Amino acid sequence: GYPSVVADERPRRHWKHLHWLPRMLTEYPGRGTTLAGQGRLHYSAVIHSILHRQSTMPTGLVLFGHGARDPRWREPFERLALAVAARHPGPVSLAFLELMQPDLALACCDVVSKGADRVVVLPLFLGTGGHIRRDLPLLLEGAARACGVTVTAKPPAGEDAGVLDALAAYCLAATA
Repeated sequence: GYPSVVADERPRRHWKHLHWLPRMLTEYPGRGTTLAGQGRLHYSAVIHSILHRQSTMPTGLVLFGHGARDPRWREPFERLALAVAARHPGPVSLAFLELMQPDLALACCDVVSKGADRVVVLPLFLGTGGHIRRDLPLLLEGAARACGVTVTAKPPAGEDAGVLDALAAYCLAATA
């Protein structure tokens, strides 16, 4: 599979992390507990509801490209990031392996600072070469440590059938 790193420093969901719970609950003697904005609920249902709310925080997306010396090289990636951000409910950022900024750790921390509780890295590479096999796992580990969240990577874009179909259509359109 593709790399997945969980930072050891990340606080786990545990009862002690719910110190704010009493402020959200109202006890009605003999009638149960109410969570703000909801009807009467059994206490365990309230806890489940709160934990579920915590786990549905937005996922941050980081579009990860190689990088280049020419600053114009990043323009299509910026347009792609804008298109993704317009459709994705969570924060979206760009990152580059080399020669451009931001790097992967900085971009991951950026989406975390905007509310993401986990990060998915989308390598905008056509295949699984040395950068994906060797460099990306180390960068994911560093990003997870720096940001304190789970950071995972999807396969390179070029391994997706839809991306390959779009590229094939582009190639065939050149002959029309």
